[in-house]
Amino acid sequence: MIKLTELLRTRGFSESKSTKIVRHLDSRVDMRMLRRRGHFEFYQRTQPKDVFNCEQIVSFLGDENRRAIFCGVYSVGGKREVTADEPLSIPIGYPHPELLDGPGVIYDLSKVSGFEDLEDRVVIDWGDAALSWAQWFRDREVVEVLPTGYVMDWPGYQAVRLPLADLRAIVASPSANREWVRRLSSVAGVYCILHANTGELYVGSASGKEGIWGRWRVYADTAHGGNVRLRARCENVAGYEDDLVFSILQVLPIGSSKDEVIAAETCMKEKLGARAFGLCAN
Repeated sequence: MIKLTELLRTRGFSESKSTKIVRHLDSRVDMRMLRRRGHFEFYQRTQPKDVFNCEQIVSFLGDENRRAIFCGVYSVGGKREVTADEPLSIPIGYPHPELLDGPGVIYDLSKVSGFEDLEDRVVIDWGDAALSWAQWFRDREVVEVLPTGYVMDWPGYQAVRLPLADLRAIVASPSANREWVRRLSSVAGVYCILHANTGELYVGSASGKEGIWGRWRVYADTAHGGNVRLRARCENVAGYEDDLVFSILQVLPIGSSKDEVIAAETCMKEKLGARAFGLCAN
């Protein structure tokens, strides 16, 4: 059994400082997306109450179970209170300005260097007090150290909802995400690409010996995969590709003929109105 402090001490973690351990899990917020876009640290430093009354915090992202994934150690500097009437400087593109209404506290948090190789890899058991998201530091059991480049667990075909940034990360580190590679390359099928902000969607299909995996690798490289309308959006609308999300509508056997797969794709396009209201040109 490995303890969290065993990993942190070797990288300079100071137990002499007053420390809190925090687990960010908010049903209103996609924490992974905040991390991808560089907005997580702003989210963390703006709190409705004075919770970081300490010298440093060890920060984690929670999941729906008791697990939490390490995302850094932060030194807590100054802080200031914000009133409901005080305008707050919000970073461009920050997706949740509505969370900043009302009074609160803004902290001066500085990320402590030396722990980068553990970020997004060390998984701890948070314990039974799952609702207490900010606690005074006590040691936790490390239940897993994920391989470098790991993105997320395979959720099952029906539950796939994969932002383009995560797809690119999976393609860049296939050995660390081998279950994704195995599952996506073992089936043909019909997929959907949704623009999370506008609701525009594209319905496509994948066949051949590499199945969905082979087709989605092209999107990881180009974002648009050569699709005419999707390409136009990506080339003409700044940041458009940042909000593309991939899902699977129908799974077909890897040996299905191209005609069978195209027929299933056509059926889905008609059901979803992807030609009239989406990004499908044919």
